[in-house]
Amino acid sequence: MKKFLFRLTLGAGLLVAAALLYIGVPVLRAGAGLPVWDGSTTVAGLDHEVTITRSEYGTPFTEAETQADLYFAQGFVHAQDRFWQMAMGRRLALGRLAEWLGAPALAADRYSRMWMWRDLAVRSYEALAAEERALLDAYAAGVNAWLEGPLYRRPPEMRVLHVHPEPWKGSDALLIMFNVHAMLRGNGSEQLRYEISPERVPDVERAVEILNTSGPDAPTILSASSEAPGTHSASAMTDGNFSNSWLLSGAHTVSGLPLVANDPHLAIGLPGVWQIQHLTLNGRRMAGGTIPGFPSIVVGHNGAVAWAVTNSTVNTMDATLLELEMPDGRRYRSSPGGPWQEFGVREEVFGVRFGSDVTELQRTTEHGAVWLEDLDPPLLEGRPGFTIEIVDVAMEALNRGPVALMGMLHIDTVEEGMELMGEMTLPSVNVSFADTAGSIGCALSGRIPIRSRESAEQIAFAAWDTSERTHLDPAESPRLLNPESGRIVTANQRIATEEEFPTYLSDSFASGYRASRIHEALDERPRHDVESFRAMQQDGLTPEARELTPWMLEAKAATPADQALVDLLAEWDFRFTPESAAPLVWSIWMRQLGRELLDEAGPTRPFRESMLTPAIVLTLSGEWSELCNRVETPEVETCADALTKTLTQTREILEAGWGPGVDDWQWERVQFKLGHLGFADLPLLGQRFSRSTSIPAGLSSLFNNNFIIGDTPDAFPLMGGAGYQGIYDLSDLDASLFMAPGGPSGHVGSDYYNNLTPLWIAGERMRLDPDEIGPIATLTLAPGGE
Repeated sequence: MKKFLFRLTLGAGLLVAAALLYIGVPVLRAGAGLPVWDGSTTVAGLDHEVTITRSEYGTPFTEAETQADLYFAQGFVHAQDRFWQMAMGRRLALGRLAEWLGAPALAADRYSRMWMWRDLAVRSYEALAAEERALLDAYAAGVNAWLEGPLYRRPPEMRVLHVHPEPWKGSDALLIMFNVHAMLRGNGSEQLRYEISPERVPDVERAVEILNTSGPDAPTILSASSEAPGTHSASAMTDGNFSNSWLLSGAHTVSGLPLVANDPHLAIGLPGVWQIQHLTLNGRRMAGGTIPGFPSIVVGHNGAVAWAVTNSTVNTMDATLLELEMPDGRRYRSSPGGPWQEFGVREEVFGVRFGSDVTELQRTTEHGAVWLEDLDPPLLEGRPGFTIEIVDVAMEALNRGPVALMGMLHIDTVEEGMELMGEMTLPSVNVSFADTAGSIGCALSGRIPIRSRESAEQIAFAAWDTSERTHLDPAESPRLLNPESGRIVTANQRIATEEEFPTYLSDSFASGYRASRIHEALDERPRHDVESFRAMQQDGLTPEARELTPWMLEAKAATPADQALVDLLAEWDFRFTPESAAPLVWSIWMRQLGRELLDEAGPTRPFRESMLTPAIVLTLSGEWSELCNRVETPEVETCADALTKTLTQTREILEAGWGPGVDDWQWERVQFKLGHLGFADLPLLGQRFSRSTSIPAGLSSLFNNNFIIGDTPDAFPLMGGAGYQGIYDLSDLDASLFMAPGGPSGHVGSDYYNNLTPLWIAGERMRLDPDEIGPIATLTLAPGGE
């Protein structure tokens, strides 16, 4: 027995040691193999020599003579700086994450395969013109030149996982574009309505009204004026789809030519979604935000035109109930008494690391795909005999987005840019333009479905719901050119009233808080310049706090300690300044009020709890005062009772999670994690590859900070924010300003992995003027080789 125990212990110890060596040694060596930014190398596939110069911030400045050479070099740069990000993005779209990450990634893989991105990318790529494919191929050749050349260094994450890269293909750029589309696409309130169970919520429509209620009135995008009548343009549940842009014509700027500001809000992590680059194509200078895995500049300027992008939140997706032919469910019909139809069926095989392959049959319909019944949310719970068909614009037309984005490098006028947006199949975004001749404009891009509001807002069975739909002619999409007001503001608010544009677009635009604040700030000065726009981008004033706090101040405190919180908010300026305790008090109290007052909406997902300010204001102001009485208790509660109760709850949460006094509750103690792509939630690896920072911003401030409210300093998950900031001065585009959190490098051991985050927090910006680079390194790519 002793020998057996000794051998068992020895064997277990050896297994642990082997595991530590397998994971630990690569982790310790993760800082090795830094990208080579200086020197020269020959590569096959170039026609002319290309130079890549790095600024003091590590920002790449690339100079090439042809667009093909430029994209080749851009692919090379993206690969050496961010190949892990590119590889993960490709695997996400292909549904192949589990091959590297194991069973925990299988659900994400099954979801991705359901959308058929792989086949759609290949078909879209093959449908492009030969010269268009050649540009995507040039980018892929640049990626592969790095992967196969002497400067290749295996990314640290691949060392840790003991995996190796696969060659990049021209069609892979479309997979990256599908990922962006999946992040931005809107589906209106139909899924929300369907998720709310009648068994748990007595009044479903009332619950939808609460969760989907509008914030303050805000001018629509097409109205283009702070003096235009406001509309209820909001949906609390969609306030995760943040982005800001504002443009002024020369009549309202110091220079006499337009100014443009843009900060698209996607997930913030490491590496970041964006990499800032400067490109020079045959003498023409351009700069802005690029997305690794895709060529060209996505947001920025091309030396003649600047453009800004915000999410439109247009509802481009539909879901419809299908009846199954029982008992086997092999056929379906989309209307009562309609003909039974055969499902299309394809076999999907999923590789699973440390496990066996998983084979699954996934079904398709005439119009789209069939929702996988066990995915979250479980939309078919309690509905036997039915399944759900999902339709997305990506399934209905080949993706010509690359044509538009690559064409942006050549436009010279606003009108040309707006015309080019007709080529953009997806995603649906608001694209605002300004040119050096003084014009400004805005166009809605993307393929816009035409169907009834009733069909778009519910998941039901025909004839109440159907997947039959046509699409808007791109020339008829909402557009705005040189408005009389001389300004254009897009902050995900309603695009147009029904009078301005009768076609249904969505019922889930973002609240008007940010749009109204932008108009307010623009009205504060007769003329603006780059510095005033920079100050606006860093504005930490939170309009929803300004609206809700006066109602909070009416609370009757139960104790002197509770009253101290009320007194604190009475002196607050509604800014999330690091040293102030008021932002934390307000955030937790607001969340507790939502839980207490809005129980009629049923259990609320955590990410929605921070978006309920409009409904809370309507309740405390008296318009919805009946909500102050909780539905599950026999007592009759008032709004005053709710304020007193939740105030005490707030103090108790703060004392338990933060410390006994106000001095322990400063906003800067909230540490938001810039989570690593792939390793963020893993022990040890998450700590090694992720970083944390405080952020001096609130939920609806212009310097946006989209988070889930927690009970302790490390329990505020960061959902998104201003992941890229650009300010473009059309009088001198070389003087434009740029910033993004993270850094240009995706290598955890690089000094440029997270070097920009402190500057981003401080409100600093970079100028990307090639004449002022202060280079730290220059890499020359010369034609040669096989």
